[in-house]
Amino acid sequence: METFNTSERSSDWKLERGPISLLSYFELLLKRRYELSEALRDNGRLPEALQKLLAISLIGFAAYASIIAMVLHLSPPHSGLIRYGWISLTVSYTAGPIAALGVCLPSFYFYALLAGVQASTLQIAVQAVRAIAVTAVLLLGVMPIYLAVVVGFYIIGGPDSGAFTLSLVTGFVLPVFAGFYGIASFYEGFVDLARTLPPQRRRTRARFLNRMAVTQTGLYAFVMPVMIYTLLDSLSRVLR
Repeated sequence: METFNTSERSSDWKLERGPISLLSYFELLLKRRYELSEALRDNGRLPEALQKLLAISLIGFAAYASIIAMVLHLSPPHSGLIRYGWISLTVSYTAGPIAALGVCLPSFYFYALLAGVQASTLQIAVQAVRAIAVTAVLLLGVMPIYLAVVVGFYIIGGPDSGAFTLSLVTGFVLPVFAGFYGIASFYEGFVDLARTLPPQRRRTRARFLNRMAVTQTGLYAFVMPVMIYTLLDSLSRVLR
C-alpha cells in the first residue's frame, strides 16, 4: 500500500499507516493540499477520506446555514426574507451541495472514462467530495466576517436600511461564489487523476482532459445553486 515517507513535510502531519484524524484532514485542506492529493492517491485511504471529507462538508455547510438563519431573524417581516425558516435554510444549504454532487457524479465518471482516465467510481467521488469540503472550509472562514458585516449594518442603519438587506441577500448567494473556489479544487483533482494515463498518452490528450475537467466543473456550478434553491423553496412551502 502506498504511504507517505518519513520526510520532514509529512512527519509534521503524522501521515503514517494508521487512520488520518478528522482534524488532520481539516488542516490538510487548509495548509497542505498537495499532501492531501498524495494521500488520495492511496486507494487504501479512499473510504476513510470519503467519510471524513464528507463530514467536514456537512459541518461547514450546517454551521454556515445556522448563521444565516440566525441573522435572517433580524430582518423586518415585510422584507419577505423571513419566510425562509431555520429548518429550511439548514437543510437546503447542508444537503443541497451534497445532493447536487450525487446528481452530477454519474456524469463525472462518464467524462473520466471518455477522457481515458483509469479511475474508479470511488476515486471520482472522493475528488468531488474534496471540492465541496474545500468550499465548506472557506465558508467557515468567511462566517465571522459575514456576521460582523451584517450586525454592523444592522446597528448603523437599522433593519430597514438597504445595506443591511443587501448583506442578508449576499448570505444566500455567498456559498455559490465560494463554490467556485471548491470547483477549482475539483479541476485540480480531476487533472491529477490523469496521472493514471501512460506518459505518452497523457501528453497527446492533455488538451482534451482539460476540456473535460472544465465541463465537469461547469456542470456542478450550474446544478448546485439550482438544487439549493429548489430545496429551499420546497421546504419553505411545506413548513410554512
